[in-house]
Amino acid sequence: MKSLIAVLALATAAFAAHPLPFLFAFGQNLSLPAGLVLCADSGIAVTDPGKNCVFKYSFSGALIAETGGASSGALGLNTPSGITRRRGFDLFVSDERNSRLVQYDNNLCLLSSLRLSSKKSQTPFYPAAIAAGNDGTLFVCDRLNNAIMRVEKDNSVTPFLKTYRDLNGAPLVPCAIAVAGNAICVADAAAGAIFVFDRFGTLVRSFTTDHSIPAGGLAACGDTAIVAADARQRSLTTYSIQGAKGAEYSLENASGNCVPGAICCGFGRWYIVDTQGKRICVFSIP
Repeated sequence: MKSLIAVLALATAAFAAHPLPFLFAFGQNLSLPAGLVLCADSGIAVTDPGKNCVFKYSFSGALIAETGGASSGALGLNTPSGITRRRGFDLFVSDERNSRLVQYDNNLCLLSSLRLSSKKSQTPFYPAAIAAGNDGTLFVCDRLNNAIMRVEKDNSVTPFLKTYRDLNGAPLVPCAIAVAGNAICVADAAAGAIFVFDRFGTLVRSFTTDHSIPAGGLAACGDTAIVAADARQRSLTTYSIQGAKGAEYSLENASGNCVPGAICCGFGRWYIVDTQGKRICVFSIP
């Protein structure tokens, strides 16, 4: 992480896109990888809505554990999409079509589930992209209803954002979210823009990009910067939370370009969902 922040500090928008050094790929058993997160130990967890499962791999790509299966029951999942790690070891998975968050320990053992739609609600909440703040607060996006929920440390749930509209009246369609310090950064699937809110849901700023940002395609880099994936250009671009563009990196590997989906970084590496190859590509941070 420190090396990445150093790159961000030195990067300027004048640089042309540089290829990230490709290391290897894994996850040949995956059907439709969607979200991924680094675990507290030497592992990475990946959601797969195609198999309605969550898989855990070692950093070298060996399968360690799996859980789930198509069901609305306690042990099952229905379209698991986003995943994040709250402070400590616990993982939270967006169980999208079951309208709940599912909490696992570091070994993918079930701990609890949290329903995000009340039985009286006329509009179910379908959790997708999810991010955790440094204090353990979770922010969960519903890309179908253009809403974001806030889950406090005690697991109480409150609305964070309801159908925000830009100056042209177009609704923000939240496809990716990252928490950098006190800034909640949300990618708009419709316009490619990035909106920055404070922790109370007040818009601080927005900036337009020329990216096609995929689901899960934002990641925080410390408290001051984010990285956005671009599925169309097959690249990663760094931004300060003020909107200043930094370095841009193309994603090339031994078997062709990687079409990025969800992204996360750690231990000097980028882990990126390759939506075309349906696997996880690993790149070195220069």
